[in-house]
Amino acid sequence: MAKRASVIPGTLQRLGNLPQDWGLITTCTGSGTFEIALSCVADALGNFVPADCMKLFHVKELMASECEKWKQNLLSAHVITSRTSCLFADVTELGNADARYCVKHKTNCAVPSKGNAMALGSGFSCKSLSKLQNDGGLFKRAMIDKNQESSSYRTFAATLDLAESVAPLWLILENVDLGDCSNADSNGATISRLLSEAGFVTRDYDNDAFLLEDDDDTITAELERREKSKRDREKRRQQEQDEDDYDYLEAHMKGDKWKSLHMSLANSRGKLSIRTKLNIGFCQLEQT
Repeated sequence: MAKRASVIPGTLQRLGNLPQDWGLITTCTGSGTFEIALSCVADALGNFVPADCMKLFHVKELMASECEKWKQNLLSAHVITSRTSCLFADVTELGNADARYCVKHKTNCAVPSKGNAMALGSGFSCKSLSKLQNDGGLFKRAMIDKNQESSSYRTFAATLDLAESVAPLWLILENVDLGDCSNADSNGATISRLLSEAGFVTRDYDNDAFLLEDDDDTITAELERREKSKRDREKRRQQEQDEDDYDYLEAHMKGDKWKSLHMSLANSRGKLSIRTKLNIGFCQLEQT
């Protein structure tokens, strides 16, 4: 991408004019895909900045929002690492100063000020957008009715409210059904219209344009890795099963051995006690 961009007239000059620090805000952050992707873009574009600029781009995570506990832990440990960056628990409460809670600072923090963010990225809930949804019109009706029962509406509306508040240079949305805007009534077209009404210039990207070829080395390597991982898991599972079977058989055999030994000893003790009593009795008779 960076190589293709470098041949477009004016690109190098525009790169030179970009700020060095790229402030990033994300909602429905997940495991940090936006942060990682934008960092890769910054590193790649930095290689094509005019030599006299001596500029390297750096992505600075200003804040994120994620409701899943395990993802919060992952983000805090590996992605949202700056002490000043906030990690909020609920995107729908970002507009309420008394309700928004930062899980990093354990208090109600403020969202970034307007103009500090270069980009806002969101992978908002896809439940109502998915084509597997039984009621395909749920999202469109939810947008019209402002239906809080739709998680897609709630997370998208909250993200749009935040975008209007912080005014990022770029607003990047990712979801399962945003690429098809050919139908004026499609989910993608509905979202593009709402973004336009909010003052954003929209551009739609087809996922197929960014997919690698089936025989690409990266795809082949990943498939091989997954196949090996699958074989290793199956091997471990079989080993664990064999160990369980061995432990059970060993315990069962030990149980039988101990049972036989106990029965043998019990029988032996019983016979010895009888003989001992008889011998004692005979001794007493002979003495008398």
